[in-house]
Amino acid sequence: NYGPVFTIWLGPIPTVHIADLDVARDAMIKHGANYVDRWVPLLVDCPRNGMGFIASNGKMWQDHRRFSLHTLRNFGLGRNIIEERIMEEFNLKFKAVDVQIKETGSNVVDPLPLIEVLVGSIINRILFSERFDT
Repeated sequence: NYGPVFTIWLGPIPTVHIADLDVARDAMIKHGANYVDRWVPLLVDCPRNGMGFIASNGKMWQDHRRFSLHTLRNFGLGRNIIEERIMEEFNLKFKAVDVQIKETGSNVVDPLPLIEVLVGSIINRILFSERFDT
């Protein structure tokens, strides 16, 4: 047992890993500024030349972070709007399944089309405030 924080050596480079949600939250949210400009593996950095969302540092990272938080807040992050829309879609879909079971008299339901339409409807509802009617 290594504990919630441990080091893995990638050749000569030490990489610190956090395996506990509370420790990760404390490190990255409360003390996030301490972890800016950390080493980025070449495999992650090379495709975007340091301009990507994951591999950016410094000013680029700050701009990405600001944009992401602003965009997610506009989509309802932190206000439970997304969760409410997801639960509403689940409830509507399962009411339709109950009606289908009563109409057919069979308890057998193929879940694949149900899940496909449900996921599509949730995404559509969050992005466009429209749902798929089935």
